[in-house]
Amino acid sequence: MIIKKPTDCTEDELNNFKNLVIEGGQVDSTGLENRINQCKFLGFFYNDKKELVGISAIKTKTKHSVEAIKLKAGISDGKLPIYELGYSVTKQNFRGQGINRAINDKLLEAAKTIDIYATTDNDTMRKYLIERGFSKKGKSFKGRYNENLDYFEK
Repeated sequence: MIIKKPTDCTEDELNNFKNLVIEGGQVDSTGLENRINQCKFLGFFYNDKKELVGISAIKTKTKHSVEAIKLKAGISDGKLPIYELGYSVTKQNFRGQGINRAINDKLLEAAKTIDIYATTDNDTMRKYLIERGFSKKGKSFKGRYNENLDYFEK
């Protein structure tokens, strides 16, 4: 497992990260390369064959985008964390092995001094976030790719 700033990544690492994000099917690919390069940290998990099988990131968001998400969730507390735990994808045949959990633990450790939020429609991820000190805020809302997103903040 490797945690890096995008500026410390090779072009191949960034391309492989982007390809796995796209494979996950939950993100608009328009401008994705730029959004990946703006992340605070990228997490890579390789199997014993040195094949990338899992990724996640601490994404950098604009205040405007965070305001829009919080509005959808019905939250108006004025707090605008600009870092989001996201781009979490594990290749299909490697799921259920704790890969995403391991990557996210290392990412949260690397970013322990900053305010972070996450959105998810995945029950396993909801449980993970609560176990790591995140609190669910607001109401569930519809996202572009998901019907039942919840907003969590730490």
